[in-house]
Amino acid sequence: MVPTAVLAAGIARLPAAGPAAAAVGFMVWEGVKMLLTLAMLVLAVKVVPHLSWPALLAALVACLSMNWLALSRQGRSTKTDTGR
Repeated sequence: MVPTAVLAAGIARLPAAGPAAAAVGFMVWEGVKMLLTLAMLVLAVKVVPHLSWPALLAALVACLSMNWLALSRQGRSTKTDTGR
C-alpha cells in the first residue's frame, strides 16, 4: 500500500507536458514503486523471523500483476448489439 501511495503522489506532481512525458513519468514512478517494494521485502527479513517466502513472493507477484492486468483489460470492452 505504501509503494502505491508513493506512486500516486509522484504521478500527481507531474507537470502536464504531454503524453510522452506522462508515460516516462509513469515509468519512472513505477520504478520507484518497485524499488520501494524491494526495500520493504529486505526489511521484512529483519522484522519477521519465520517468514514464509513462497507465500510472500506469490502474493507480491499477484498484487503487482493486477495493475497491468487491469490496464490491459481496460481497452478491451465488449461491444453489445444495440439493434441497429
